[in-house]
Amino acid sequence: MEKWAERVKREGREFIITAARAQLEPGDKWQTRMLAVAIGMPTGVVKVREGCTLCGACVNACPTDALSVRGYELRLVPALCIACGVCVAKCPEGVMDVERKAVERPYESAALFRDSPAKCASCGKELTYTVTMAKKLAERLKERGLPYSHVYLCENCRFTSQA
Repeated sequence: MEKWAERVKREGREFIITAARAQLEPGDKWQTRMLAVAIGMPTGVVKVREGCTLCGACVNACPTDALSVRGYELRLVPALCIACGVCVAKCPEGVMDVERKAVERPYESAALFRDSPAKCASCGKELTYTVTMAKKLAERLKERGLPYSHVYLCENCRFTSQA
């Protein structure tokens, strides 16, 4: 990376980038972006407020794969984020914002939001969704006058509670 950064020059608002062996071709956009980030070009920075359910809609919509969900964390690699705002538009909870700014460690994956897995109210088994997701599902079902207690039960306990 240091050798690449040595070959980056700035003329006004333009970056002039040369590779060790040959000029970068227009199709080398990711290599060009990584070089630009290495010399301090602003990256996208995503902010997530409380209420994220870790549904993954933003991850699926991100055109650069800058976002990921690992375990019960939403993570961002700022160097990959182009601040396009697609994640903000696709977030069903409306809890995301994005801005452009320089980041100290743009290549490191950083946690944006953490939650914990919901647990079965009957047996304590971990459920496949988060505490926040369970609360939101239960609230929405309750608002519509529908049964909602099953949201807090694992598949086995749901089955035995109906028998």
